[in-house]
Parts: sequence; C-alpha cells; structure tokens
Amino acid sequence: MFLTQWFTAFLLWFVPESLREKGSGTERQAKLLVGFSAFLALSGIPFAFDAFNSQHNITAGTLLLGGAALVGAQPFVLKYWGSLKLSGHMMMGALFAILIGLASISTGMISTSMMWAAPTPLIAVLLMGNGPGFFWTVMVSLLYTTFYALEINNIKFVPMNSNESIHFDWYISLVGLSALVYILSRLYEQSRREALDELAEANKAKSFYLANMSHEIRTPLNAIIGYSELMLEDAEEYEIPTLQEDLNKVHISGKNLLTLINDVLDLSKIEAGKMEVFLEDIEINQLVEEIEVTTHPLAQKNNNTLQIDVQTERSKYRADRSKLRQSLLNLLSNACKFTEEGAVTLTISEKKKNGKEWFSFLVQDTGIGMSDEQCAKVFTEYTQADKQTQKDYGGTGLGLPISKGFCELMGGDITVTSMSGQGTTFEMLLPLEIQEQQH
Repeated sequence: MFLTQWFTAFLLWFVPESLREKGSGTERQAKLLVGFSAFLALSGIPFAFDAFNSQHNITAGTLLLGGAALVGAQPFVLKYWGSLKLSGHMMMGALFAILIGLASISTGMISTSMMWAAPTPLIAVLLMGNGPGFFWTVMVSLLYTTFYALEINNIKFVPMNSNESIHFDWYISLVGLSALVYILSRLYEQSRREALDELAEANKAKSFYLANMSHEIRTPLNAIIGYSELMLEDAEEYEIPTLQEDLNKVHISGKNLLTLINDVLDLSKIEAGKMEVFLEDIEINQLVEEIEVTTHPLAQKNNNTLQIDVQTERSKYRADRSKLRQSLLNLLSNACKFTEEGAVTLTISEKKKNGKEWFSFLVQDTGIGMSDEQCAKVFTEYTQADKQTQKDYGGTGLGLPISKGFCELMGGDITVTSMSGQGTTFEMLLPLEIQEQQH
C-alpha cells in the first residue's frame, strides 16, 4: 500500500496543474507518460553497461545511455512546459533515434531493434491519442520501408556484436516485448475501467441530483397547470374564446411537460435506487376498465382495434398500482402509436416459468415490428429503435426503460419479440406474490 501511494505521488509530482484541470483522462495520460519514461530510461541503463562491458561495443552503449537520458528527461519537460504532446513526441523521437542507430550498427532489417519499433504506435495512442498514434504508425512504416529498400539493394549491415551476443539480444528482446505487450494490455484495460467508472459515477450523481430535485421541479409546474386551469374555467364562464384557446394551449403544454419531467425523474429515481414499491390490493376488472378508457382514444387515432382478454379467475392482485398501471399504459400506447389500421391486444393470464408462478401481461400488436438489433436496445434510456423511428413517430425513448425498471422493482421483467413488418409482442411477468421491497 505504501509503495503504491509513493509511486502515485511520484507520478503526480511531474503532472502540472494545467493538465490536471483538463480532466482525469488527460491526467491519466500524463501519469502514463511519466511512468513509461521512467521505465524505459531505467531499462536502458543495464543494456548500455552490458554493451560497454560485455560486448565492448562503445557505439551501442553510448546510444543506449544517451537515449535513456533523453527519455528520462521527458517527465521534467512535461512538468515545466506543461505540454503532453511535446514531451510525448520527444520521448517517441528519442526511442526512434535509438532504434535506428542500433539497427544501423547491427543486422539492419533483421536486427532486434526493429521489433521494438512495432509497439510504438500503440504507446503513442495510449499517451497522446489517435492523431499522434497515426503519425507514429506512418513513421514506423517508413522506417521498415527504408531498411527493406536498403536490404533489397544489397546494402549490407555488418553487426558489431558476436553471434552469441546477437542470440542473447534476441532472447532479451522477445522476453521484453512479451512483457511490454502485457503491460500495455493492462494499462489499456485499467484506463477503460477507470473511464467506465467515471461515467457510472457521473450518471449516478446526475440521477441523485434529479431524484432530490423532483419536488422543486414539479411544484412550480403544478402551479402553472393549476392556475391555467382556473383561468380557463373563468374564460369559459365569461365566454372569452380567444383567451380560452390560448389558456388551453398553456394547460395542455404544461401537462405534457409534467409528463416528460415525471418520466425523467422516475428514471433517475430508479437509477439512484430511490424508487420505492407501495403494495396494495388491486381490483383486476377495475384496472382493466381504467386502462381501456385511457388507451381506447389512442387506438382509435390510428384506426386500430383494442382488445383486452382477461384469462385469470383471480379478482384481485397485490402490487404497486401506480407502477403497474403506468407500465401497461406505456406498452399499450407504444403499440397503438406504431400500429395503423391493425389490432392491439392485452392478454392477462397466469403461467408457470422456471418453477415459479407469474402474472403475465401480454401486449401484442400488428404494427411495423422491429429487427433483432432494434429489439436489443429498446430498453436503453433515451434511445429509440432507430433514427427514422424517432423522426417519424417522435417520443423520448423513456417509456420502455421506465416500465422495465418498475417491473424489476416488483421482482419481474419485460421481454420483447418482434419481426420487421410483422408486429411486436411485449410480455411483462410479475410474481404472483410480490415482496414488499425488491431493489
């Protein structure tokens, strides 16, 4: 633990405040650059002394020692110039100079230094982003092309090392590259996880904020709706048609906005884990009548027939009335919206699945249907099946995610099956015995 804290503090010491202010992503790249610079500089020193002492290769030793010094200086460049790309490109340039020099005094195209050039674009992407990564990809390609052209034109490179030393270099390079690939993979995975964690935290913070703001947002809007309704009644009483029309628009727009706000807040409460389940005994026939009265105008709007088939002998069901009603209305309103001159059916029954007893609410339509790809994302918030659907039919893409969230809170789930042009079937399954709280 102490070593980890010390190493993190060491990396952060080289990251200037200007880069930290740009966000955690930039700070993470800066720390990677410092860590890579230190690792490569320290790794080069033993190779340099080995070249001096064992191989008596002063040129190679000088290249390695000078390169290690240049690479090791980049954290200081980063700290005092505050440019991630400047220090990153200087580090990559120093590496390139070392590799070219070592290849020139070794076996050229087939020297071990050529292998070390391959991962440099990946390092550049991790440290500086896609643009620099592409630049160093081009540079690596030019390097390989140049040495290949020299090779096929019979320009030979005379190695300054013995065969035994060359074999040792290959051994060390292969082991080192394997370790480097592992390190890069770990760094990429760590960066990906950290980015996902940050997104999750940001989304959670947003959800908590909206959930806590629900009262403050709803109260003024309810006042607008209430006062517009009172003024509308006065306008009707005193027979002022022009005022009635304007007030009616305000009243309808306010109610539509309240519905949208309620959807956003409901989804935020679900995501924040603040949505509660309130169980009560529900008269099934009464629930069916309410749903039919609300849904029938929606079905008629597109010349659809609406049929509700109750296949259970139970007269009551204990559930969260508000959430069950809203979930069913969301499913049925969607079915009515995406179906024209067709049929929309709600079937209520009991069934056994996976050894458990469930209440099944089956919503079927003969509408436009969906592909498998579209079905896979219908329960993703703020998302519709595709852009054309959004353009043609409108909507916020919140109804289905909210319905699924409500069902999961009550211990159930919603599934969808569909084929393009052949309608859609949503099945909402809820336990016959819903527990008081299921988060």
